[in-house]
Amino acid sequence: MRYSSLFRSRWLALLWSVGILWSAASFVGWDAPGDDATNEAVGDGDLNQLQNLVGRLKASQPSS
Repeated sequence: MRYSSLFRSRWLALLWSVGILWSAASFVGWDAPGDDATNEAVGDGDLNQLQNLVGRLKASQPSS
């Protein structure tokens, strides 16, 4: 099946995609969690560790 024949109308394609996004959001939920994978709150210390890690990764890459 060709993709061009999948949706003959842009409006129907738009409505279809809105339905897919709506169902995905209702399945996952609207509220973003404030915890990480360990169920502990994310704080400034975590963000500082992440920033330090990104800095070390950038420094370890060879310059072009």
